[in-house]
Amino acid sequence: MLGARIGMGVAAAAVLGGGVFLAGKIERDSRARVADYAAAAPLDAVPEPEEVDDRAFAEQAFDKGVVEDAKALGVAIDGVESVYAAQAHVVELAAPMVLSPGRSWSSDRLQISAVVEKVKYQKHGAMVSARHAIAVVQNVSDVPLAYHVRVTSEARGRCDVHGARQHNAMALMPGEKAEIVVCAGGGKIRLMHAETLQISELGHRYLSRVPPRAAGVGSLSSHAHAPPAGSTLCETVDAAGLSRSIREGTVRWVDIVDFYSRHSCDRFRFFPTYRHSGDVLDKLPAQPAGE
Repeated sequence: MLGARIGMGVAAAAVLGGGVFLAGKIERDSRARVADYAAAAPLDAVPEPEEVDDRAFAEQAFDKGVVEDAKALGVAIDGVESVYAAQAHVVELAAPMVLSPGRSWSSDRLQISAVVEKVKYQKHGAMVSARHAIAVVQNVSDVPLAYHVRVTSEARGRCDVHGARQHNAMALMPGEKAEIVVCAGGGKIRLMHAETLQISELGHRYLSRVPPRAAGVGSLSSHAHAPPAGSTLCETVDAAGLSRSIREGTVRWVDIVDFYSRHSCDRFRFFPTYRHSGDVLDKLPAQPAGE
């Protein structure tokens, strides 16, 4: 009996000792893990909070649309900043001037040359080829330009009989030319007006899809307008209404082209109170006051 009690006591002591050992091991392991964690990630290392875009939903959607448009139109952009950038407006021609064939006029941004070449056109149902007076407009700057040029025949004024050569009647990339056929018969041309707006490459693509009549472009160019390959004209633009507003003086050419160089004509419509600003814009899309 005494031997059995001694054996039980030894067993109990062993269990108790084992428990103490295990409890100590758990505590030591826990302390080791805390030490390892502290060495790997100091307690004062707080993760940086993620930036949150707290702008209105419409503004966030606008920027997303710009990126998608650029991809669809084949324009490489690093961000949307170019659409918000300042856009310089210049009235290039101070007063009308006459150019004889072979002569040219230029500013820092445009060069306009008078040439006489044969152009095909339809007359009395037949296709004929005849000499025409042509105004060749070239962007000689290093940035894309929206442009507005009015030109007539010096001898005939407005000429109703003439052929046409396709060109971009709204905007020109650096080095790009537009051949505006003025009148059959050749002769001198009269430059009546010329103005430009500096735009982005995406703005060039945006504007190229706007019917030229909407910006007050005359029939000489508007009927021959050809947007870049892969682009189509927007059918939702109120070309007749905007053209009338320009004639009435309630809006200007620069207001309309500035708007449509920053906004897709598929998703946005020009509103009468929009005005061109020479400053960087801090908010897009543009909206009428009070909205």
